Parts: sequence; structure tokens; C-alpha cells
Amino acid sequence: MENEQINTCVECKELINLDAKKCKFCGSEQVKLADYEGYTKSLEKILDGVTKDYWASYIDINRHQVSVGKTYLWVSAALVGIYATAYKEFHVQLYGHSCFLVLAIIAFILGCLSFGICLYAIPARKGYKTIPSKGWGEFSHESYSYLKMGNEQVYATFLSSYISKIDNAFAYNFKTNQKRATLLRITSWLLIASFLVAIFLASSVSIEALINPKINTEVTFMSEDDNSNSSVSTEPSLQVPEPPPPADIGSDTVSTHSAETTSSRQTFITDSVNEKE
Repeated sequence: MENEQINTCVECKELINLDAKKCKFCGSEQVKLADYEGYTKSLEKILDGVTKDYWASYIDINRHQVSVGKTYLWVSAALVGIYATAYKEFHVQLYGHSCFLVLAIIAFILGCLSFGICLYAIPARKGYKTIPSKGWGEFSHESYSYLKMGNEQVYATFLSSYISKIDNAFAYNFKTNQKRATLLRITSWLLIASFLVAIFLASSVSIEALINPKINTEVTFMSEDDNSNSSVSTEPSLQVPEPPPPADIGSDTVSTHSAETTSSRQTFITDSVNEKE
């Protein structure tokens, strides 16, 4: 009897065998009742798992994806800035070979695409769905409606309905996270492709400069000549004013009282001697 499973008679409440079809005490037929208690406990276990999945997708996965998206956004912006600076410094070498120019354009376009796709993916355009459609008060009204209808298993019925709503919200949020994850994955591929193209371009330019140094020097001389032609040569200015031109004193034969000619002096001396005699 210790290993036998027992049950309670519906009529006389005596202990009988679980598999007995009739009670040995009152002779009433035994009808097996549904295990509502076990069903309710199983619903509680399911509710715990569904709730954890819902809040994980709504908070944890969402926070992680936003963090990854911000990282990709900064990386793509940094690559675009580096490409713009490199073009400013090495545009002469890029225009010297058409293949180099094409690779530079491809790397720049890939960087811009990754920036745009990442910027589009971060806000989660599809949005997230909450558990209640209007507010948490609707669950109390739902429970009251079950009680008003005379439902004997209000708790089990409510748990079943509540699990269904959480499951629908989780499925909607899962699709939102999945779409954003796809966009972030595409962004990572574009960033990797852009970086690889840039590395290949830089290596090709360096190898070309080592193989043909004359071309590099000619390009450098041409750029220097252009700079010298564009710049205007100016002499250093003096810090003192320029002196005025010399004054015009007239003919060279004009004499003054202080600067007499030789002939006039000789005439003056002869006259003086004659007067003495």
C-alpha cells in the first residue's frame, strides 16, 4: 500500500486507489478530475521564461545593438575623414593613374554607405511593442470579466492570456532587433571592404613610388613649379623713404660770385696793376 497512489472519493471523501473506477466504500463511480493545479504551475513556469525573453530583447539586446551601432558610426566617420585628408595630400599621384583614382572613389563610397546605413539602423525604425496595448489596467478588467462570467479557473485563464500577449510582443521586438542586426552586419562588411580597398590602394601607391622613383620626382618638381608660378616674387621693402631727385641748376657756364671763372680773375688782376702804375 505504501507504493500505491491514492485518491479521494468524490462522494464519501474516503481514500481509494488512484486507478479505481468505483469507490469500495460507497460504490460511486469515480470520474478523474483535471489537474488544474499542475496546469497552473506549468503556466507560471512558462510565464517566467517568456518574461525574461521579452525584457532581454527590449532592454539588453537593444542596448547592445545601439552601442555597436555608435561604434560603427564613429569608425565610418573616421575613415571618411582620413580618406579626405589623404586625397588632399596625394591627389597628384591619384590622378596620375586611373586605377588608383577608381580605388580611392570605391573606398570613399563604401565608407559613406556604411555611415548612412548605420545612421539609419540605430533608431530601430520598426519600433518596439509593449505588452499591454493600452495600459496595464486592461489586465484587471480582463480578470474581472472572467470572474463575472463564472469561470472557475480565473487564474489559469488569465495566465494563459497574459502569456499569449507577452509572446506576441516578444515576436514583434525580435523582428525589430533582427532587422537592425542585419543592417549592422551589412555596415560591418562595408567597413571591412572599405578598409581593405584603402590598404590595397596605399600599398599600390607605395610600390609604384619605389619602382618608378623618377615619376615621383617629376611629379614633385611639377608641383613645385606650379607653386612657384602661382606665387608672386616680391623684393624686400626698405624701411626708409626713397630720396627725391636732384635739383636742376641750369647751364654749366653760369658762374656765381663765389665761384668765378679763370678769365674773369685774370682781368681783375691786370686792371689792378695798371692802376698802380
